[in-house]
Amino acid sequence: MKNAKIVGLLLLLLLATSASAQLQDNHWILSQTDVSFTSTTPAANVVAGNPATDNYGLATISDDAGNLLFYTDGVKVWNKNHAVMTNGNALGYSKAINIVIVPNPSNKYQYYIVRSENFSCLCGGITPSYYAYSIVEFNAANPLGNVLTINSGVYDYIENAYSILLESTFGPIHNSLYIGPLTVAKNASEDGYWIIGQDSNTIVSYKIDASGLNPAPVISTFTNAQIYSPGTYDSSYGLSGVEGIDFRITPNNNRLIGLQYSKADFLRPNGDRDNDYVVRVDKFYKLDFNSSTGVFNNYLFLFNDASTTGFEISNNSNLIYSIRFPKPYPNITFSKGEIVVRDLNNLSAGERTLNLSGTTTLTSMFTNLQKDRNGNLLISSVNASNDRNLYIHKVENQDSYLASSVLSNYVYMNGKKIDEMPQLVPTIAVVCPSILLVTSNVSVGEDLRQASSHITASNVISSGAIANYHAGSSVVLANGFHAISNSKFRGYIEGCIRIVGKMPAAGDIPQEKESTLIYNDMTLFPNPSDSKVTLSVSNQLMISIKITKLTDARVLVDQKLNGINEFVYDFSVFDKGLYIIAVETSDGKLHYGKLIRK
Repeated sequence: MKNAKIVGLLLLLLLATSASAQLQDNHWILSQTDVSFTSTTPAANVVAGNPATDNYGLATISDDAGNLLFYTDGVKVWNKNHAVMTNGNALGYSKAINIVIVPNPSNKYQYYIVRSENFSCLCGGITPSYYAYSIVEFNAANPLGNVLTINSGVYDYIENAYSILLESTFGPIHNSLYIGPLTVAKNASEDGYWIIGQDSNTIVSYKIDASGLNPAPVISTFTNAQIYSPGTYDSSYGLSGVEGIDFRITPNNNRLIGLQYSKADFLRPNGDRDNDYVVRVDKFYKLDFNSSTGVFNNYLFLFNDASTTGFEISNNSNLIYSIRFPKPYPNITFSKGEIVVRDLNNLSAGERTLNLSGTTTLTSMFTNLQKDRNGNLLISSVNASNDRNLYIHKVENQDSYLASSVLSNYVYMNGKKIDEMPQLVPTIAVVCPSILLVTSNVSVGEDLRQASSHITASNVISSGAIANYHAGSSVVLANGFHAISNSKFRGYIEGCIRIVGKMPAAGDIPQEKESTLIYNDMTLFPNPSDSKVTLSVSNQLMISIKITKLTDARVLVDQKLNGINEFVYDFSVFDKGLYIIAVETSDGKLHYGKLIRK
């Protein structure tokens, strides 16, 4: 019975973990404004303490309770009190082009900062773009966070003590005159991530799972000019062409929509940059994505556009919204920040320019599109016309090609100008693996690991650091393992009784509830299933049932059963994934089961 209680507690903790983990995108820090997404409608609040400088979070992360944890612009890292974090003063050399913060699935106290950046700038000479990562850790010595020293080698470009370049087949990704895209997808089992970037004609996918970040990418190769055409540099006039790109993974996690362009940035026969501006031609394309392997294939050209500044995908994965360049150069009469929509399933319908909600006025002077954690499709602008840059705006009815429109002035930003908004990082479940190989050294803080069966450790635990490893059958200390003097190491044969990175504080689970949590007497058949499932509890009458999707903690079914022996439910209406079944029986006990929708 003890094991049944433990597994029941585990399931309850998994539910609590998923409910809180989705709050990781709960805040954006944009200038001196904290945008909170605790409610469906965002709330913009003046930053507590009113920092002297306008810190701007191109990436922001919150803790499991939805409280601000830290944020960065790619150069500096600020803690929740808006002060520069320990070692957070020189992450990179210039503002990142793209940047994300990704939680370590196996360690609650660590976060990866991954960024793409151009060394110096895309000007004055041929300069490379690159991808790099850093690690932020929270520990007893640094409760407000610490950018770890992870690099003791020879530094190259932005590579310093706190950053390591991500590499492809032939070394660091150094594409000249190229803007590096960056996005994040969850893996097929929804317990880890893929960091997705580009190296010329290849898409590179870096895996982050219970073993940490794997620096060896999965590489998907395409032919010349499909996803990449190199920029050019003119020694007389400077930069005359640059390759740029952006991409997004669709919400259903099975496609990548890419934006690829090559442009002649400025023609200079008269030395007049503005009047000689040439509109670039953009190309949208689609790739199929295998979230199990990280592989992309089946390239398909979608359509051409002109001077796109950004795009996003609707929640139903069927529509693409894009914004055109808003700067009103004298030569440009048609491209002034309008928002257009296309149907990916019916491209022959062409584009439709959105109106401002409730009017016949076409949209204009917008700049950026971005999803928030509640699924809202939000808009920002750098243009002061009609105070566009002092508000966050919103696409209404985003899943409808014909009915979508733009609600302007959706959230007032307290008089502060805003520009880009942080990219959404998908929520995953923190799941205990069966077998875990631990190779990452523990330099500071506490390393918490678990596996349902075996852990093999070949790492080094530095002086002052702590490592606690829990496994169901064995914890093996292999060649290379070394717990240095004054470190602490503990191995336990007790399996996944705690969620790594999500360990509850004392009292999180009421003691009196232990006797009511039972797991091993629920029958679910068939399991896995893509159709109807029959469930029952041994020798008990069922009086209520709840069905919850593990990854986002949405309660999909909450139903009274009136004391029945057997219940049939059609799971074909749900998406693929892991679901938790909670049944209350007539004796007042709670029974839990897991079902895989295949």
